[in-house]
Amino acid sequence: MDTIITGIGSLIIALKKCKNEINTLETSNKCEIEKLMKQHEIDIENLKEKYKLEAEAKQQEHDLKIKEMKTECENEILKREKEFENQAKYGMMGDLFKEMFSSPELKKGLDKKFREEFNKK
Repeated sequence: MDTIITGIGSLIIALKKCKNEINTLETSNKCEIEKLMKQHEIDIENLKEKYKLEAEAKQQEHDLKIKEMKTECENEILKREKEFENQAKYGMMGDLFKEMFSSPELKKGLDKKFREEFNKK
């Protein structure tokens, strides 16, 4: 019977010892888990900041590209407007000269001048 009591006492002591070791492991693991969770949160914040900066850089690059394209388009529009303006000017001058040289009075006058000059020589 003493052996049974001693065995039960040893079992109780062993169970308490195991329980204490489990509590110690839980406490140390809890601290380790909290440490890992905090590091994980820090890593997540760092990644968010990194992606935010990358997104801002991409947005600036995009805005710059749009600005360049807008400037190119404006320059092309100005160039074409100048071309059309020149075409209109030269077209009007050409039409004016055609009209001037097609008038019968001018033709007669030019013919007369040419004859006079030709006859002088």
